[in-house]
Amino acid sequence: MAAIRREMEQFILKMKLRQTAEDWATDIDDLTAPVRKSAEKWARTTVHSSVVQAVYNAWEMERHHAAERHLFPDAISSIKQIQTEHPGVIVGAVTDGSANPMLMVFSLMPLFDFTTSWEDDIEQVQQLDKFQELSAVDKSDQVGWIYRLAVEKGKEMSMLNKEVKNNSNSDSNDDEDVEWIWVHVGDDLAYDVGGSATTGAKTVLVELADEYGQTARLRMEGNCPSWSTESEEQMANHQKMSMNASDKVDAKISTLGQLPEVISELLK
Repeated sequence: MAAIRREMEQFILKMKLRQTAEDWATDIDDLTAPVRKSAEKWARTTVHSSVVQAVYNAWEMERHHAAERHLFPDAISSIKQIQTEHPGVIVGAVTDGSANPMLMVFSLMPLFDFTTSWEDDIEQVQQLDKFQELSAVDKSDQVGWIYRLAVEKGKEMSMLNKEVKNNSNSDSNDDEDVEWIWVHVGDDLAYDVGGSATTGAKTVLVELADEYGQTARLRMEGNCPSWSTESEEQMANHQKMSMNASDKVDAKISTLGQLPEVISELLK
């Protein structure tokens, strides 16, 4: 939202300076510093927070719609197969951004039980000191708190499912403790593997075939995509964290269609 505000303020500032120059019959470059400062103040006060929020909401919603239009092949069918083969499984999403499958109502929402986001839950868990920029992180356990939170949410959802099942079937004997096993699937060695491994998760690294157009490997190789905002320092630390996590990979897949079989093998 800060980026949106900046862009809007810059646009309004240019419009105000152009209008002022035209009114005074002079060039924009000839406007004095006090005039420019007044125009900057005008731009800041003109952009209301509600407008910034509205623009952000529109962007976020279209981002999720775009994600639905461009889902990887086998994404939906693989999740459905896992749910069929493992009744009672809890499917959750862990993200360091605002991506949320629960907002993808035409595709993923029916398949997910919960989502955990650094942005959504940072105040809730009151661990602001652990929510650091990547440039300041050199150990995976420092980002592990978000995965511990995900485990807590998953267990809570599992207990709720168990209560519903028991209440709907008075003859159910499903009261015995069941071992909790978490399989974490992701394409980032540093976070998905290194971070989740700190909580004892079985890890599946997604290194998709070239036709998928995956960019995670480019970042690990030091070649950031053109759209990335990662600095050189952040990229270097990201690579270091990835190398530290390379021995924590329990399984690797090159297509999402392989995921159900891999999960079954990990659960044996």
